[in-house]
Amino acid sequence: MLKGMVSVTFRKKSVEEIIDLVKKSGLTAIEWGGDIHVPHGDVATAERVGKLTREAGIEPISYGAYWHCTPEDVPFDDVLASAEALGVKVIRVWAGKKNFDVATEEEREQVYEALRYAVDASAKKGITVSTEFHVNTLTNTLEGTQEMLKNVPGLKTYWQRSVSTVEEECAIIKALGKNIVGSHIGGPWKEATQYPLAELGDQVSTYLSMLDELETPQYMMIEFVAGESGEQLLEDAKFFLNA
Repeated sequence: MLKGMVSVTFRKKSVEEIIDLVKKSGLTAIEWGGDIHVPHGDVATAERVGKLTREAGIEPISYGAYWHCTPEDVPFDDVLASAEALGVKVIRVWAGKKNFDVATEEEREQVYEALRYAVDASAKKGITVSTEFHVNTLTNTLEGTQEMLKNVPGLKTYWQRSVSTVEEECAIIKALGKNIVGSHIGGPWKEATQYPLAELGDQVSTYLSMLDELETPQYMMIEFVAGESGEQLLEDAKFFLNA
């Protein structure tokens, strides 16, 4: 299991600061975000960030594009150009802007069609496209994610812990199986405050073990840390690497 960090954890830090922090933490991969650090269509920046990451002995594993599959977004070709220049294996996108049970059939089909294009175009470059469990998207639930995977051949998904019980989360992982290409993890939230990752205890090793059993390429990334603190990332990474 490759373990790393999502760059949006530290949107206020520079690319160089993030690379130095990840290297210091012992983590070995970064998911770079398309909203701040590697903008859509800025191929020169993507090439530079990819080169700096690899030179530090860290893998630029994925591109968090924050592309919503809607007509008002930038063309997906711009997203793909940055991902290819960055040298990633996966592009993470968001499935529209509405929850599955709110969106109409027509709205769902518009997202499916946009994703079909994204998946096909990316496959020609050897890159996988994945959605994630996220509110205000069609993949906010297991049902929505399964419908998305059924309607978009070749699409993959992330798993990430929500507010469900450990048993419910394990059932979701089992249901999605080898469709899971990567995952996010972070310290628990209580009301509006995030806490250290260690407060999840044995949950982390349980999830890691289940994902490892899928025998497909997997990575898990720390996404967000308490107080947006670099020192907290080092503490979370120490726990994570020993889980």
